[in-house]
Amino acid sequence: MNAPVLIKHLVQADECKTQWLNNMLAESVESSRFEKVPGVRIMPLSEYAGRHDRLNYEWSIDLCISSRFWRKDGLISVYLHECAHLLLSQEEHRRGQRTHVHGPIFFLINMVLFARLDAARKTPGDMLGCLKLYDFQDEPIDWPEPKFRSAVLEFALTHYLRLAKSDLSAEAVARESWDLWKIERENLVIRENEKKEETEQKKSLENECDILKAKVIELERQRGISFGWRFIFTTGWSGVFFLGFIALGLYTSAVVAVVRGLAMHRLL
Repeated sequence: MNAPVLIKHLVQADECKTQWLNNMLAESVESSRFEKVPGVRIMPLSEYAGRHDRLNYEWSIDLCISSRFWRKDGLISVYLHECAHLLLSQEEHRRGQRTHVHGPIFFLINMVLFARLDAARKTPGDMLGCLKLYDFQDEPIDWPEPKFRSAVLEFALTHYLRLAKSDLSAEAVARESWDLWKIERENLVIRENEKKEETEQKKSLENECDILKAKVIELERQRGISFGWRFIFTTGWSGVFFLGFIALGLYTSAVVAVVRGLAMHRLL
């Protein structure tokens, strides 16, 4: 059995509410397999159901006391959502790197925590049904494509069930999720470079084809010009006289036709 959730009150609250909250979260805490159970700070009325301050190094998350958030599945969903943020922030601090708040690593961690709770419940649950587009709304860092949600969803769906069924602690799941996305990102860069090379090669081939077509057209034009000169050089002066004779015949026929036309006009 996991240790109880350490609850701090930023507003006045009684011990009954503290115990009630612990009872509500006990199942999700146990199924998540935290090495250290994240604490909860009860904050005053807020527009947010929960919150995690990335600059706060305490191992805790904030939950709002607003009654509209204090329904069992809604409360647990918010708690695990913020715990996923907490786990991711710990990895960011450990690695000295930052990632987007609702990016692919967070989304995978969140899915694993939800899937573990669904699997641990005696009655069928659907915590995964609580996931929304909000949970993977941020475009991954240095993403080369205009669309990203389908890739992030495919990434999470590929790995979440295996991680959920594993014996890894929640903290180890966060580390593994980070490493998996790093590999996915590297593979994506390789695929993008291959696409660029393929596009460049295709464009280069098209340019070469255009150049060859232009050369063929030019050769055909040169052949047309050279044919007349070749005919003259081949047949010599006889060829020239032959062509002249044909031209003279055509000219004479035209003159005769004109004279006949004038004569007919006068007769009429």
